[in-house]
Amino acid sequence: MRRRLLLLALPFVALAAWGLLVPEVAASAWGLCRKGAVAVALGLGLYALGARGLLPRFLARRLVSLLIVLIGASTLVFGALRLAPGDPVDAILGEQASAEARAELAQALCLDRPLLAQYNDCFWDSVLDGSLGQTFDVTPRPVIELLAENFPSTAELALAGMVVALCIAFPLGLISALRRGTWVDHGASVFALLGVAVPAFWLGPMLLLALTVAVDWLPSPARTDRPVLALILPAITLGTALAGKLTRMIRSSVLEVAQDEYVVAARAKGLSEKTILIKHVLRNALIPVVTVMGIQFGALLTGAIITEKVFARPGVGTLLLEAIQQRDYPVVQGTVLLIATTYVVVNLATDLVYVLIDPRVRLDA
Repeated sequence: MRRRLLLLALPFVALAAWGLLVPEVAASAWGLCRKGAVAVALGLGLYALGARGLLPRFLARRLVSLLIVLIGASTLVFGALRLAPGDPVDAILGEQASAEARAELAQALCLDRPLLAQYNDCFWDSVLDGSLGQTFDVTPRPVIELLAENFPSTAELALAGMVVALCIAFPLGLISALRRGTWVDHGASVFALLGVAVPAFWLGPMLLLALTVAVDWLPSPARTDRPVLALILPAITLGTALAGKLTRMIRSSVLEVAQDEYVVAARAKGLSEKTILIKHVLRNALIPVVTVMGIQFGALLTGAIITEKVFARPGVGTLLLEAIQQRDYPVVQGTVLLIATTYVVVNLATDLVYVLIDPRVRLDA
């Protein structure tokens, strides 16, 4: 915990030194130092609450990690966007715009100020006031509004993809483990390999051609009057790759747990195979599977760019891709903050599920 807090404080110490050496950026450097002092104080407060038992230690550690992840990810994206070639003013106005119009837009977008001033005054101030900045558009909007509009669609797609993956992977993985070495096991292995190997940008159009264009069994994903049916093809496309990974994970985990001594002892006591499978094998085999599910759900929730593009669905992935193409700095930075937060929250929820699955797991240990 202390090392994490030290890691959080080091960049702001460097900023203070920068402000002393370069008077032109002193105000922005000291502003960042003040924000850093608040972040470090918040981390120390969380550490103290965890040490005194007023807050679970694992939760205190994760909250401190959340601070570090958000600050680190946003800083890296901020720097990468500014280093990338191209000018946002050209992307908005075009290269034929007058110098006066370009200067006015650059001033409105905070692009005419020093880099450190952009980072402190134009980025972190907008994050702390909750707006996440204004979009680079003719009619600027708060980035938080765009994220609020697009996130539900991505969450809907991610949940549907996870349901498809679980409905395929759990029965297939269990049957593969129980029928080890048979044609069922070999068939499940082939499906898992294909699920991982077949890219979404090929599978999506093939499903559209086969089930929408050729036989008209399912409506086009663009149909808004039948949203549930229109979600099936994107969910299958997104969930197939995850189903392949989970199938192999469930199979290997069940086979590993089935060889443990307590399972052998349960068989020696005369318990039925059904009871052994449900009460002894599955519960212990689920821990590594839950880990993969948590990580992959975070990826589904924030990275379904290809699937959203193929099926012309709105969402966070599409928003991020368009913002990168348009060099819309605030939207890219706000989306990355959302992605980083989502991953940390999903991982924290995964840790909590561990305790429900296996009471022997102690997160404070």
